[in-house]
Amino acid sequence: MVMVTPKQLEEKRMKTKKINNLIDFHAHIIPGADHGSRSLECSRKQLELLSEAEIEKVVATPHFYAHKTTLDEFLDVREECIENMKQILTETSPTVYSAAEVLLVRRLDEMDGLEKLCINGTNRILIEFPLTEFDSELENTLLNIKERGLCPIAVHIERYEKSVAKRMSQLNIPCQVNVSSLASFWKRREIMQYVLNGTVQAIGTDIHGADEKFAQNYKKACNLLKDDLFSIMDLSEKLLENAQPVNVK
Repeated sequence: MVMVTPKQLEEKRMKTKKINNLIDFHAHIIPGADHGSRSLECSRKQLELLSEAEIEKVVATPHFYAHKTTLDEFLDVREECIENMKQILTETSPTVYSAAEVLLVRRLDEMDGLEKLCINGTNRILIEFPLTEFDSELENTLLNIKERGLCPIAVHIERYEKSVAKRMSQLNIPCQVNVSSLASFWKRREIMQYVLNGTVQAIGTDIHGADEKFAQNYKKACNLLKDDLFSIMDLSEKLLENAQPVNVK
């Protein structure tokens, strides 16, 4: 009879939980919706890479720039591209949730139909900040979005000044970090501090194109996060509560 040690049992439990509970909260995988994937074949390869990284759920986040396109135009293009994407979704594909990566601009809170950019079925909206500034006017815009009953999620928070992450924590706004930054020796310490203080509630590949590095960085980030990975995935699951997938399994 082969004896299994408590340590081996714990390792098996952790591996099972990791496989069944991995979420990519930021991915540009909808073919033709933005520059993340230019073709159906590229999206197919992207989904394969995410599957290889044992990711089971992925939030599809094409860019939305209010100063470049109207909401209706964006939604029409996204819907057409999603319908095209359904051809390549299989039983082994990650579950895909339609959303958007919305650039925060002044008066965005006044846009009619803003809720249509949320993760489908939820009130969660992924917000990208301008790299040049995050001033009081933009902060008020963000707070007004909350007042509308939406839940902003700040994407790749590690790209901005540390003061921005601190302010998001004070405002109880969930944040997402990119796995490429977490895998980087130069950014890791900063991001782990955000993890420890509860600022990080999601991780994402932010995949553009079909380079294997995105999946590799996701795996590396999971290993670096260790037990913190499970709490982040639990928080991500809550952010996805009631979300309606593109591919129903």
